[in-house]
Amino acid sequence: MKKSVSELSLTNIATNDCNNKYSLMIKNAGWDIHTHIHRHEYASKLLSRKFSVDDYGMYIIQLFHIYDTMEVLISESTNSLLMKFWKLFGERLKRTDLLINDLEYYYGSNWRSKLNENKLYATDYYTSRLIKVYNKNPYLLLAHAYIRYFGDLNGGRIIRKRFLKNNNLAEGMYFYTFSTDLKLLKKDYRLFLDNLGWLLSDREKKLFLEEVKEGYLLNYSLFTDLFMSHKNDKTKYKCKVSSLLNVVQANSPIFGMVIFVLVCCFTYPLFYVE
Repeated sequence: MKKSVSELSLTNIATNDCNNKYSLMIKNAGWDIHTHIHRHEYASKLLSRKFSVDDYGMYIIQLFHIYDTMEVLISESTNSLLMKFWKLFGERLKRTDLLINDLEYYYGSNWRSKLNENKLYATDYYTSRLIKVYNKNPYLLLAHAYIRYFGDLNGGRIIRKRFLKNNNLAEGMYFYTFSTDLKLLKKDYRLFLDNLGWLLSDREKKLFLEEVKEGYLLNYSLFTDLFMSHKNDKTKYKCKVSSLLNVVQANSPIFGMVIFVLVCCFTYPLFYVE
């Protein structure tokens, strides 16, 4: 790292050139994969009348595993970058307690019994990746935090509004609620990322951007697994990942091959084609 972590604050110490801001580089790094996630069948379902209470229950079980793993690792870490991040944003961003509120609302006091029996393969791989990253390069957890939290901040309100309306509910989607100024929170978060780029070495920044791509692919696989989880009759379906892999491979053939293997591993139970 080029500078002391103590210098990492919400003061914009990064360059004023918007084209060189690290937050923009992070956004652009995974944009192609992010676009494919938005076009996923499950993403469409999230915003439709087909997204039922049972679907939401399955959804938040997966999210609980992911957020509980990620937030425990970050909040209990002695890594200076993770400690700084949690000090600045922990109270405003943390989701685990809100997921517990939702799980209790739908499953009652016995909600924990539902966790392992409904944990999907993609979720297990996702949480394993978080732990692996933390053990090797702890700061890379911030790449996964960026994907998860920014997704919640940007799309959460729309998902919540439509779900409650479509299911005639007044409450029961606490996960997407934030008791803070969202505009200011996102501004502060971007400043943090810009300053992070000022602190990291070139190699560390490259690894961070690669982990952002990896994080998006994990979420793509999660959506695929969730989409298929209700198809108990194994309806003929083939996961459409070829276009996604072509995008990744165009940027880096070697990385594309690695991703191809990973996506096949993620989704092999879902490629049910007679």
